[in-house]
Amino acid sequence: MLLLLTLRAVAQVSTATVVGTVQDSSGAAIPEAQLRLMNDQTGTENDSKTGGDGRFLLTGVLPGTYRLWIQRAGFATTQLSGITLNIGETRGFLVRLKIGPVTESVTVDASGITPTTNDASVTTVVDRRFVNTVPLNGQSFQDLISMTPGIVTQTPQAAGQGSGEPGDFSVNGQSPSANSFYIDGVSANLSLGSGQRGSAISNAGSSAGSTALGTTQSLVSIDALQEIRVLTSNYSAEYGRTPGGQFTFVTRSGTEHFHGTFFGMWRGYQIDAPDPFQSYFPSQDINHKFAQYDLGGTASGPVRLPKTSYKFDRTFFFISFEGLNLTQQHPAFPSFVPSYDVRLHAVFASRYLGYFVGPSSPYELPTPDGHLSGLSFASVGFGDPQPAGLSTASLRIDHTFTPKLSAFTRFGDTPSNSSQGSTQSQIFTNRIRTQTMTLGVNYQASPKINYELRFGIARNRLSTVPNLNSFGVHFNQIFGLSDDCPRVTASVTIDVVGVGGSRVSSDCNSSSIAQWNLRNTLSIQTGQHLFKLGFDQRHLASRFTPPALSVYAYLFDRKSMIDGIPSEITISKNETAHPVLNQFSAFVQDEWRPSHSLTLSLGLRSEANLAPHASDGKDAYTASGDVANPSTLTIASRGTPLWTGSWFNLAPRLGLAWLVGSRPERELVLRVGAGVFFDTGDRQAFRAFTAAGFHSTTILENTPVPLTPDLLANAAAATSLTRSTTFVFPRDLQLPYSLQWDVALEKALGRNQTLTASYIGSHGARLLEEQRRYVAPMNPQLGDISYFPNGITSNYQSLQVKFQRSIARGVQALTSYTWAHSQDYGSTDPAFPLVYGNSDYDIRHNAEGAVSWDLPQPTGLISRYVFGGWGIEGRLIARSAFPVTLFGNRLLDPVTGERYYSGVNRLGNRSFYLHNSQYPGGRIFNGGQNAANPAFVLPLEGEAGDAPRNIVRGFSAIQVNIGIRKEIRIYERLTVQFKGEAFNLLNHPNYGYIDPNVTDLLFGQSTRMLNQSFGGSGALYQQGGPRSVQLGLRFIF
Repeated sequence: MLLLLTLRAVAQVSTATVVGTVQDSSGAAIPEAQLRLMNDQTGTENDSKTGGDGRFLLTGVLPGTYRLWIQRAGFATTQLSGITLNIGETRGFLVRLKIGPVTESVTVDASGITPTTNDASVTTVVDRRFVNTVPLNGQSFQDLISMTPGIVTQTPQAAGQGSGEPGDFSVNGQSPSANSFYIDGVSANLSLGSGQRGSAISNAGSSAGSTALGTTQSLVSIDALQEIRVLTSNYSAEYGRTPGGQFTFVTRSGTEHFHGTFFGMWRGYQIDAPDPFQSYFPSQDINHKFAQYDLGGTASGPVRLPKTSYKFDRTFFFISFEGLNLTQQHPAFPSFVPSYDVRLHAVFASRYLGYFVGPSSPYELPTPDGHLSGLSFASVGFGDPQPAGLSTASLRIDHTFTPKLSAFTRFGDTPSNSSQGSTQSQIFTNRIRTQTMTLGVNYQASPKINYELRFGIARNRLSTVPNLNSFGVHFNQIFGLSDDCPRVTASVTIDVVGVGGSRVSSDCNSSSIAQWNLRNTLSIQTGQHLFKLGFDQRHLASRFTPPALSVYAYLFDRKSMIDGIPSEITISKNETAHPVLNQFSAFVQDEWRPSHSLTLSLGLRSEANLAPHASDGKDAYTASGDVANPSTLTIASRGTPLWTGSWFNLAPRLGLAWLVGSRPERELVLRVGAGVFFDTGDRQAFRAFTAAGFHSTTILENTPVPLTPDLLANAAAATSLTRSTTFVFPRDLQLPYSLQWDVALEKALGRNQTLTASYIGSHGARLLEEQRRYVAPMNPQLGDISYFPNGITSNYQSLQVKFQRSIARGVQALTSYTWAHSQDYGSTDPAFPLVYGNSDYDIRHNAEGAVSWDLPQPTGLISRYVFGGWGIEGRLIARSAFPVTLFGNRLLDPVTGERYYSGVNRLGNRSFYLHNSQYPGGRIFNGGQNAANPAFVLPLEGEAGDAPRNIVRGFSAIQVNIGIRKEIRIYERLTVQFKGEAFNLLNHPNYGYIDPNVTDLLFGQSTRMLNQSFGGSGALYQQGGPRSVQLGLRFIF
């Protein structure tokens, strides 16, 4: 037998496909050859036979390691061993049989990795072994995903600026909320956000779910994960709905032998490095204390069931569980709070000042004009350690009815909680629970026809509850509110121009998502074509439950703090919303192989464009008329869809893969691809369910507290749309899309490693632009409108290099480098015109790498116990800085009472930065009170500012993680593994969020470490913290 060529391509969402041709030594096709594909771990089989043209098809194959037998009378039996199949992969073989008796056997080693020769997609696979060995902070797989070229994390400015943009990663310049996640072929976009100020965008099912600690166990635990496939550009028509990355995860199944693990991991502040901010605030002990205990394990094996008449019946189970308990203090960050003198002289009505943390200094800061501000410096984040934790459990059952029919089901349940405090008396408890069930069926109807079905239901719930109690006075009662969370909430924001401020609140909310997702794929092989047809239908029902009444008090000067008369009070009336989203996609894909060295991938995907509606009949309000002439606008009757839906939005895909050089172990493949990838307007539309009809405001100026019952009753009765924002979309809204293209060369460097160099570009078109306009003076029916026309664009260009090595001589590696430039339109607020410039995710340089090395095993019994079983893993993260958007004048929306900011003006050719060792990271932006010759100043009131978009940048990030493990085999079926991991081994200080407000005293300075800049209470498990050590013990049996 001669193995001439191995072909790989991206195919099924959660399974793999094997195709090929069987010939004799002359190249003639061999029909009716029997094929048997056996899984090395489970012993299950997939059977088929060749057609009249010698071709064969084996689809619906679970990822794993296989052997393939080929038999035909008159020819020697041929076995291909070591075939590794990954998620979504199509692997093709050209096999030539040797003439001889069928009892004669020929074995060929098909292990190793070879270049992708069958598809133009840009993809990366992280297999089970890497999942097991790479140091993973918090047993969470964000680090595995970020190793892929073209991927960067969320910007550290997002949480501090309250952007509301969900998601953890930007893929090739796309929004973090433009990614799709799949677990075993079913959508896992179930995020509800986190924290006390929920976002309606998060309820749109636009990003992956996470735990209350910001980790990924709600998707799948590390111990239950088989492998990850990340598609970043020009994937086939089988994938879509969003233009960003397509992340597919496959969970582990049981094997024909019983196996299990049990592990325990510990972390504590005692052996960790101190927070670098300690040197900038030496009077404060900001090395927050914590202790983590993480226990878990797995069990798997066969299930002994009564056999049916078919002898191949097999059933397997896989159970995983993990329980993590964490107590930690909230990370400290600088803030400005009422001074001791203000508290001393404040009237009784200002009791809410007692909820702010005490000042770190008795010194009261002045305003730029020399007056006392009423504020002193404080390092917020002290108090007793707060509990947090998660528990996750999953069960997967696989059953093979016949070699042509198999099915599986999986159940998962992950409750999690976190308690975080931002002041000494203010603690919020976040609770998230994610529950999933998935059913999968694979059926091979004939040697050339296969059917794959995936159906999943899921539910995710979030609740946030405050615990406020200071000096025996309930916070809400200070404002005249008689009820409690979740019915009513209150907050106090202090913001003094020239200094800064802080906030305390009793904010609370709850929200949930429930979805079902049905996906079907039919594969048909005919001649040189492999056709795939299918559809993807998703129904998502969301619920967003804000407090019925909220009171927001704003204090803008020292007098308002002392007198107990807020500068402004906004009373917000809210109603629960129940938006429902229906998504439908259909596709057809043709993998045409005109020759063994050339494959053309032709696809067409159709996306429905349906506006969300309410399950209870309370749809979002919209308006009709000419937005350019606000006097013509009229309120549309409730139930009018936000836009007229359409079913057929066609996205063509084209790819070419050409085997330029076919020398074994030195293959060279050229891949070229282009395609259209649609996005949705769902994220913007969901915001309409927190606006007109669901939210109205009453604004009061210089009103004392507590508020009178009449004032509160009048605000609670407000229903006028003039007190809210009405969302307006074009009636014929078109789907935004991204045109993407790539050119790649992939070179085999031996049988176990490849090097890929790619040029990837994309052009976003018909993107939605938000324009907010105050139209009440021209139209008494309305207050604000937010209008979302199509029209703006974006651009992304990058060069990407990836080196990947499968396990060989104990070494496995995945490294990548990306140079990129991302540009789009944006502004500081929708009230101002958009400006084209660097996008928020414009990272020019990004290097990622991971390596795992099993040290050579020595000879000799004693030497093996002492020096054998050692392994070392390393992880490198190095990137350049994120851009920072600068904010100027503080402005007030007259309808909602919300604050927004202008941009800034740039002066001359002055340096953007001031360098001095007294500042965190050694520099600040050149502006505000700390600059004698500022480069950035305030524009005139009402002006947008003339400084280019995202002209300044934050800090770069470098982190090295390392793991050392030692395995000792106690006896044949029991191994003990000791493991130590250090995250940020070199303790390189990585600074994160930078104060962007030019009117603040700390303008241009970093105020948080990178790991503290993403919100929530999971800073311990994010990149960019001080050195942290984790110790673990694992039993493998």
